[in-house]
Amino acid sequence: MNTFASILCITLVLGLVQSCGYTHTGSSLDYEKYKSIYIANFPNNSPLVNPNLSQDFTLALQDRFTQRTRMQMVESQADINLEGEITGYTFTPVSVLATSTGDNASQNRLSITIMVHCENKKEPEKSFDKSFTDFADISSEIAIETAQDILMDEIIKRLIDQIYNAIAADW
Repeated sequence: MNTFASILCITLVLGLVQSCGYTHTGSSLDYEKYKSIYIANFPNNSPLVNPNLSQDFTLALQDRFTQRTRMQMVESQADINLEGEITGYTFTPVSVLATSTGDNASQNRLSITIMVHCENKKEPEKSFDKSFTDFADISSEIAIETAQDILMDEIIKRLIDQIYNAIAADW
C-alpha cells in the first residue's frame, strides 16, 4: 500500500505541474502564438566603452532565447522584437580604506545598464521600454582590465536573466 500511495502522490504532483503550464525551459510563452523573435545588436553608447561588451551581450541574449524557447531567430520583424542599447558601463570605487599614504579603494564596482525596447506584436500590452542594471564588486588589488574580464560575464548573465524573465516568464 505504501508503494501505491507514493506512486499516486508522484502522479498527482506531475499532473499539477503539467496543468500549471510549467515548462522545463523556464518560459511561459505560448508557442502556438509566439513562433519568432528578432534581437537586434545592442550598441554600446555608454560614456565608457568596453570594446567586447556589445557583441558579448547581444550574442548571449540571442543564445538565451534560442536555447530556452522554441521561437526561431529571424532577421527582421517577428512576433517579439528586441532592440536596445548599453547606456551605462562604469567602474568605480565603492569602499574606501584609510591608509598611511591616504585613502584607497578596497573594492571596485563594475555596473552595466541596458535599455531594452520590447515590442510584442501578439500582445501589445506586454510591450515595454525598460532599463535593466546590475553590478558586481571586486577587490581593488585586482587590475582593472582583469577585474572587468572577471565581472563582465557574471553581470551579463544576470542582466539577461532579468530581461528574459520580463519577456518570457511573466514574472
